[in-house]
Amino acid sequence: MKKGIPLSDEDRTPWLEVLRDVVNANLVSGKTVILGCSALQKQYREILRSLLTIVQKKDSLLTGNE
Repeated sequence: MKKGIPLSDEDRTPWLEVLRDVVNANLVSGKTVILGCSALQKQYREILRSLLTIVQKKDSLLTGNE
């Protein structure tokens, strides 16, 4: 991007997965997390949203609300 060349999907996907994993690790450890990211394309939002499923499953197991 520094050179004015936009990132491709192949460039963005690993970055979004790292964001997802960092947010997930913090949520699982009980921390409050705020992530600001445009994620304009649906596939980008789905990558980030996939962490919610992980966190919700863990929460369900802890509370017994499956």
